[in-house]
Amino acid sequence: MLGLGALLCLLLATHETRSVPRRLAVVLMVGFLIQNLLTLSRGGFLTALICMAVLGFHTFANARLRQGLLSSLFLLIFAGYIIVPQLSNEN
Repeated sequence: MLGLGALLCLLLATHETRSVPRRLAVVLMVGFLIQNLLTLSRGGFLTALICMAVLGFHTFANARLRQGLLSSLFLLIFAGYIIVPQLSNEN
C-alpha cells in the first residue's frame, strides 16, 4: 500500500500545475518510499520503482519533466546502491 501511495503521489505531482500541491505530493511520495524501505517490504518498493520507471519513459519527451526525471533517477540510484544495503546490514 505504501508503494501505491508513492505512485499516486508521483502521478499527482506530474499532473498538478500549482506548485504547493505538487511539492506536497513529492514530499509525501518520498515519505511513503522511506516508510516502505523501513518496513523491509521490498516487493512493494520494487513495484513502485518499476511503475515510476515506466511513467518516466512515458514523460521523457516533455522537456520540463526531463530535468526532474533525471534528478529523481540519480536519487533512486543513490538509494539503491548506498542506503538499501545499509538497511539489510545487521551490524
